[in-house]
Amino acid sequence: MGRKTQITKEIILKAAFDILMEEGYLAVNIKSIASKIGCSTQPISWQFGNMQTMRKELYDFAKNQIFGDIGEKIKGLNALEVFFETGKLYVSSACDYPKVFSFLCIDGPVDLLVKNREITDIIGDDFIKEMIAKEIDLPRNIIDTITADIVIYTHGLAALCMWDSFNIDKDMAYKMIYNNACLNFSKYGIDATKYVSL
Repeated sequence: MGRKTQITKEIILKAAFDILMEEGYLAVNIKSIASKIGCSTQPISWQFGNMQTMRKELYDFAKNQIFGDIGEKIKGLNALEVFFETGKLYVSSACDYPKVFSFLCIDGPVDLLVKNREITDIIGDDFIKEMIAKEIDLPRNIIDTITADIVIYTHGLAALCMWDSFNIDKDMAYKMIYNNACLNFSKYGIDATKYVSL
């Protein structure tokens, strides 16, 4: 009698991620995952307990698959370059992995979001915003406002790229983000082109 293959969380999450990429989140369920792996539903239920737990772990897994290599891309960059590169990665993910992007950034688990905070506090990475504030010597509350405006714009642009019906390619989207960022910083007397180029 042959050895049984142990169905690990990693195997399950990889199968769920593949289904997510191919068919979208609505197709991800215990039966479809089991079918993809070639096992019964029992190992999946045993590993996660329920679909809500599975969804949260899939969210983290998918986020790491799509955005995990950002650390390598931003090594040695100044704060505004880091901010711009993260925006480019965000738009790229919408173009290259539209169903995963939709799950992560459009209709992901609402219970993972932080409630009852100002939108300028929630939007954008705190570490990057702190770097920008120090580098260009603007108060943190102004940086919060500027970055929130740029992130909201970038999110909307990424959604348009995800739908693929507006014929916005990545290079055009990058230029649009760059121009929007320069405009937003110029309102506060900052020439962003001194810190980052397209």
